[in-house]
Amino acid sequence: MKALKFMISGGLLILLGPIMASIDNWFSEFMLFCWIVGVPLFLIGLLMPEDGNLKVEQSDELPQKKCPSCGKSHDFDYPACPHCGHDYQAKPVR
Repeated sequence: MKALKFMISGGLLILLGPIMASIDNWFSEFMLFCWIVGVPLFLIGLLMPEDGNLKVEQSDELPQKKCPSCGKSHDFDYPACPHCGHDYQAKPVR
């Protein structure tokens, strides 16, 4: 329903601009305003999902990373691999 409201209001502004501009030359600024506001409103309504809510799916799982020593995956926030003990914060020896 929200999408339809956006499309209708944007479409009315798009149509109203040239009609008002044809009445008097002063309305050319009004026509520009109608196009600048009406086109984005219409596009928002066109691209909005059916229920009108933009949902962002979030996962409760932490991101995983793969240990370079043993190759097993574990939570990204571990300072060391829980499987082999590889320390990610240790500086490599040259």
